[in-house]
Amino acid sequence: MAALLSWSWLLLGVLVIIFAFCFCIHFWLPWLLVAFLAGILTAVAWCNRGCGPRFLARAYHALNPAKLKGICQSPRFIFCSTDVIFGVLWSMTRGDVGDYQVGYAPTPDSFNVADAVAASSCFPPVFFPTPMRPNNLDYKKGKYQPDEKRKEWARKICLTDGGVYDNLGLEPLWQTDGAQILVCDGGGPLPVVSQKLVISLIQRYTSIIQNQALALRKRMLIDKFDRKVMTGTYWGMASAVERYLIGTQSAVSPFQGYSEAFVEKWIAPIRTDLAYFSPEEVGILMNHGYTLAEAAIQTHCQELIKTQSPFKAPFPGLMAESTAQEYLKDSHKLFVFSRLPQSWRGRQWYLDKLDSYTR
Repeated sequence: MAALLSWSWLLLGVLVIIFAFCFCIHFWLPWLLVAFLAGILTAVAWCNRGCGPRFLARAYHALNPAKLKGICQSPRFIFCSTDVIFGVLWSMTRGDVGDYQVGYAPTPDSFNVADAVAASSCFPPVFFPTPMRPNNLDYKKGKYQPDEKRKEWARKICLTDGGVYDNLGLEPLWQTDGAQILVCDGGGPLPVVSQKLVISLIQRYTSIIQNQALALRKRMLIDKFDRKVMTGTYWGMASAVERYLIGTQSAVSPFQGYSEAFVEKWIAPIRTDLAYFSPEEVGILMNHGYTLAEAAIQTHCQELIKTQSPFKAPFPGLMAESTAQEYLKDSHKLFVFSRLPQSWRGRQWYLDKLDSYTR
């Protein structure tokens, strides 16, 4: 039976590749390679359901081998994932793991930071949901009844990307009293497009549903700020420095960030996927994030600033919009052949290239 299921998933992967091939031929050829590789990787990952999440965890573990229980107490780190069984947000902290349906259990000694990050980022459909290990934890205070059935489901908990349920990670913060919330939204805005193919329309419907859920969360957050229920600020990919400076006396000049017109035309459409990013794209995004964070905090959370100092973008060599525009002209495209040679040059070349823009 297991072999039959594996072959069925492999057949599905092959069908996806064939369909993608027809789709690519109808549009432009560079998508063909991306579709082929994506189909192969997805088929392999779903044939061996655990290989994808395990690969992610091993990759993250090489960067940080720390245990989740061993991280600092302050600030408090909350890793968010989505509980596929109960369909709610699953949180992982140094103290406990779980959700309000199944309950919460003390964080296992064997649970690594890499495991939490992997569970938080194994996005569908590329990665199969990762099973919660160990699966014999003693969860308490779960809302799902009866208890015996809840314990049975708890042994089968599978986790997928936290953005499936809450792409801003706000859910654990709604009941936080007295804390200042700084929200950074790296997601791109919903593009304005016209779709004609059935598959494209289905994808568009899904995107609209996700976007309205995200918009509702943002409205709830801003409403709480306005009513002083919570304090803090928000900035996102499509935000511009000018929006925070209207009617305020901020230490940040509007000319120290990218203009609203430039953000709308060149930065907001930047792809949000796992495609290779050039050093220039990374530098421009970091500049944008730094200037936005400075403007947002100077405008709404000045009490957090202990010492005023002149602001400097991390990569001044990329602040000129004429220069940045040249590097972002293809940033909205998923696949560009000219990126391939750069992606093979290695980490040191990448860091040296970024460093050249700091002066």
